[in-house]
Amino acid sequence: MSVKVRYPTVFATVDVVIVRDEKLLLGRKAHQQKFRFVGGFADPALDNSYEDAAKREAKEETSLVVSKVKYLGSTRIDDPRYRGTEDCIITHLFLAEEWEGMPTASDDIAELKWFFLAEISPSTFVDEHHVLWELFK
Repeated sequence: MSVKVRYPTVFATVDVVIVRDEKLLLGRKAHQQKFRFVGGFADPALDNSYEDAAKREAKEETSLVVSKVKYLGSTRIDDPRYRGTEDCIITHLFLAEEWEGMPTASDDIAELKWFFLAEISPSTFVDEHHVLWELFK
């Protein structure tokens, strides 16, 4: 009898950097005090690529229509939902190079706020997004 091995699951997510006039747009969830990059899980039913997922998530959470994104890198996220398990999230960070519209918080984002890039520090972010800030800056 052979034993079937279950490999840990890696959940693919995307996060989006939205910058204008030396300011960074960040979102805050209702149950949190600190901010985060907007983004979420890639959806195999809706997305043909991680770029598509980044554009979709930006629209869902900010109402902005992103037409062009640039890949910045990927990293493991220490998401509290998967601590203590073998599973994890690896996110793909994108820069929204071209977008239009007025940002409006929606989906699971309670608040959107522009931050001057020069005034941002790791303490601005939820713990799991510190690595994304380091990847971006």
